[in-house]
Amino acid sequence: MSHLISFLIKFSFFVIQIHNSIQFSPEFQCYLHIESELSCQIRNLQLPRDEDFLHTEIENVVNITQLTVLESKIPVLNVSVCHFFPSLKRFDAQGLGIHKIQENTFEKCTKLEVVDLTDNKINVLPKSLFQNNLHLMSIKLDTNRLKKLDDEIFINLPELQFLSIADNNLTEFSPFLLKGNQKLSFIYIFLNNLSDLDLEKLHEVNPNLRSINMNLNEISCSRISEMIVFAEENWIALSRHSFGTRTRFYEVKEYERFSCLDDVTWAANHYRKQIEENY
Repeated sequence: MSHLISFLIKFSFFVIQIHNSIQFSPEFQCYLHIESELSCQIRNLQLPRDEDFLHTEIENVVNITQLTVLESKIPVLNVSVCHFFPSLKRFDAQGLGIHKIQENTFEKCTKLEVVDLTDNKINVLPKSLFQNNLHLMSIKLDTNRLKKLDDEIFINLPELQFLSIADNNLTEFSPFLLKGNQKLSFIYIFLNNLSDLDLEKLHEVNPNLRSINMNLNEISCSRISEMIVFAEENWIALSRHSFGTRTRFYEVKEYERFSCLDDVTWAANHYRKQIEENY
């Protein structure tokens, strides 16, 4: 009990410091999650551009293992998150207007298991962002502005099981992105701009792959038919469920309830992409 009282004093001090610094009144709520582990929510945290998430006057609050930030604006996500919450196992930061993540943001969160950065404005992920997060099991990056992923972004995540990067602007998704993720079972990459996906190589690299959703991309119908056959032969579920829509500048067809392009349209679109990339 004394430990909990001490925590509340520290956390109240934390909120007062934020209030004095940026002239807003954040709200917080915490409850015991497992034994002495605390799950906390922060609301109405309106940070100016490039300001630290927390302030250096605050002492580490080591017993918070889950943190959810709601109804807030945090343009830049930086090292201050894990500096003050080093024991985080779950970090939820949906719809906060994040447009930049510093390279070493999660470096001190070595126990991190779940990260949810859905519905932000992120267009680049630093390649060493997750390098110290060996326990990460789930990453959600849906509804951002990612166009490309560094080849080493997921290289050091042996426990990763779930990866979702739906509703972005990815034009390619190399199987070798996931060559070190032997436990990866679920991949959601629907509603992007992928013109192909090497499902065969992806399964070879990740033999535990059980479900993938790559619907609503720019893949040809003939390639979709090949994927369906391969998936059935290897007990991989090709999910058709998806949210959202995207305006395309060409006719989109449907094959076995998958959105796809006929071969001529696919070739023209693929050629257009190559020209745009070269100029």
